[in-house]
Amino acid sequence: MDTALEHMVLGGKVMPYEEGARGPLLIYAPGSKSFKKGWESTALTGNIDMAPTILDFAGLPIPKNMDGKSLVPLVEKKNATVKEDQAIIQAWGEDPTHALTVVSGDFKYLYWFYGEGMQPQEELYNLKEDKYEMNNLASDPKSAKKLAQMQKLYDSYVETWKKDAVKTGGYPEYGSLYDRHISWDVKREIMQVDKKAKKKAEKEAKQKASGKTADEEKKARKAKARAERKAKEAAEKAAMEA
Repeated sequence: MDTALEHMVLGGKVMPYEEGARGPLLIYAPGSKSFKKGWESTALTGNIDMAPTILDFAGLPIPKNMDGKSLVPLVEKKNATVKEDQAIIQAWGEDPTHALTVVSGDFKYLYWFYGEGMQPQEELYNLKEDKYEMNNLASDPKSAKKLAQMQKLYDSYVETWKKDAVKTGGYPEYGSLYDRHISWDVKREIMQVDKKAKKKAEKEAKQKASGKTADEEKKARKAKARAERKAKEAAEKAAMEA
């Protein structure tokens, strides 16, 4: 997929492309060397850096198990950096959009593991030369060395996930799902694709039988919940007045 179509399918803000994953960051830091100087930085940062930065500004220790880095150096030294690479994690929403992505320097590597009705794919972009990510270099022989480097970095992030991911919420299974070396047949079982498809079909059949669309069903559930909440509040108020 080397066209703009890949930026439109399945998606929106959950996708790891620059349009959705990249955003401006403003730091207002009175007392810092950058204050009122209008410094601009191209340093690599992520939302995981917010907590360590706040702790650092507050003069508090940063726990060793925090993933992010303090961004205080960026406001104290012009053109400073705090990290060499960064992961972009997508484990929410529709299954086909789930992916792990790594960014290092001018390059971004994506691995799409989902293989139901499609083939798992990898993508490699030079963000400096191709800011709209239109030219996938993964199959370019001239980029083979860089691809191998980014694959190695990607694999290191997967191993870290396997070791450090929280044990609840279904997150441990992503250690296998993100793994490039595990087949889709194994991942298919982990994701319970058949079970989900059956559940979806049953839901659609139920909606068809009721004559209501999915949106109408959702609105009905919300209306019922509101009515139940108001009834509960009224009962509690009556009990207090009594």
